[in-house]
Amino acid sequence: MKKNLYLILFLFLFSAKSFASHVNGGDLSMRHSPVANNANRYEITFKLFRDINGIALNPNLTSTICQKSTNAIKLNVVLSLVSSSYLVYNNLDSVYFPTNVDEIQMGIYKGYATLNSSDYNSEIGYYIYLLESSRSMGVLNYLSDSDYAQFYMEFPSLALYPTYQSPVYTTDPNLLMINGVSFNTNYNATQQNGDSLSFESVYPLGEGLNGRDNNPISFNPGYNFFTNIMNSIPVSGEDIIEVKTGNINLTPLATGKYLLAFRVSHFDTAGTKIPVKIGEIRREFIYDVYVPKTVGINSTYAKNSFVSTYPNPVSEMV
Repeated sequence: MKKNLYLILFLFLFSAKSFASHVNGGDLSMRHSPVANNANRYEITFKLFRDINGIALNPNLTSTICQKSTNAIKLNVVLSLVSSSYLVYNNLDSVYFPTNVDEIQMGIYKGYATLNSSDYNSEIGYYIYLLESSRSMGVLNYLSDSDYAQFYMEFPSLALYPTYQSPVYTTDPNLLMINGVSFNTNYNATQQNGDSLSFESVYPLGEGLNGRDNNPISFNPGYNFFTNIMNSIPVSGEDIIEVKTGNINLTPLATGKYLLAFRVSHFDTAGTKIPVKIGEIRREFIYDVYVPKTVGINSTYAKNSFVSTYPNPVSEMV
């Protein structure tokens, strides 16, 4: 009998681990996506980036919609894997990078929900979160106090904004940096209606009480938003991301793996109203800082000189 119990436990743990993920980053977004028989349909999209580890992506993930004022759960929405592809870096044989950099896989998940304005009419708004286990090992700047990465976004009252479209990131990530070389990139977040956006660094989120109290994880000693990559030099002001443009500018001065998270706040600026924040999206990534292959490099490492792209069509379709 004991042997059977041990076997069941082993199979359970193996099954759970078989879908474990070395999370490298990701982001959530949503858009109004009506169809002929459902004018209140919304599409929720999650982009997951992870280290390639020979383990299959989960076929389904669950996102949860909560009311901001109470944290009460309104709805669980299952997101299904619709495509998977691999981050392809150009110029890996150049003077910059070693050839053994980590490969990154991107999975795109989508799900649909009927969100009626009469049910989603709180003036304070709502948020969506998704928990995914677990972040990649060896991150230097944050304490590992949560096994889960929490991905998060906010949206407003649908009674006030019945066809809401969140901001969305339109550029895929460049996650490699060179020690001592300036790093410049922009993920080009846009909003369909051209609304005003602002950008800032934020704490990454971990699993909180009941999984949904948006628990920020803590910096390790010696790190903060202004020296997030140890001894890094922000190029503009005090933050490594420019508030109006979303340009990320820094010069890392230490090698290793570092977790950075950014928020895009969405403002309603219609008419002559004072801008009012109505939503937000977040994106986090683990960046690798390498020693350059050639000593003495001091040129700018920019997205124009080092490009990351995704193959199309995708390599894994579900």
